[in-house]
Amino acid sequence: MCTVSVFHACNNEDHVPDHIKGMELDWIQEQVKAGKHFGNWISQWQDFDKAFKLFSNAAKQKNLEAQYRLGLCFEHGLGTEQNHEKAVELYRLAIKQGYSCAYVELGCCYALGRGVARSDHEARIMLQRAFEQQTSAGILLPCITEILQYMDSSKCPDATRPSAILEMYQKGYRRALHRVLLITKFPIGRKLLAGPSLNDNQEVDVH
Repeated sequence: MCTVSVFHACNNEDHVPDHIKGMELDWIQEQVKAGKHFGNWISQWQDFDKAFKLFSNAAKQKNLEAQYRLGLCFEHGLGTEQNHEKAVELYRLAIKQGYSCAYVELGCCYALGRGVARSDHEARIMLQRAFEQQTSAGILLPCITEILQYMDSSKCPDATRPSAILEMYQKGYRRALHRVLLITKFPIGRKLLAGPSLNDNQEVDVH
């Protein structure tokens, strides 16, 4: 009889009971959740090595968010060596399977020439597609919400905290700020960050 531990060794997944498949999916989601906990750019519990391993495990099981977040790890060198080509490959894989946030990151790669030939035209196309997905959903994409949360000054550690924690926060903040400035270089990017309720005549202030 198949169990969770040998799920992927089964010759025919159709024979795996539904409750076993559900347990497998829950396990994969827990891997992603734990990876996000350790991979938080401004968390004092930050451990990018652990986050990379967790996202790698879940990505092998074709989890879309894990593929996207593994791309982030490769792009920024978090828990692994920087590899822009690998990041682009993972973003494209996530896009192909319908993960909207990957459009944002692939757009940034085009804007910077990371792993692809630099192209503002392609960057705009990617951001436009992300904006369309966000508008259709009626809420901010999770990646946009996350970036804005990283820039929330209320999350800044007190100056009395250990210097290592303050430095960690500052690195995460700068990484998020760079992303915001890059996205808002494009008019469609400003609409994307402002949210799906933004009309054509409004703009976003970025300080």
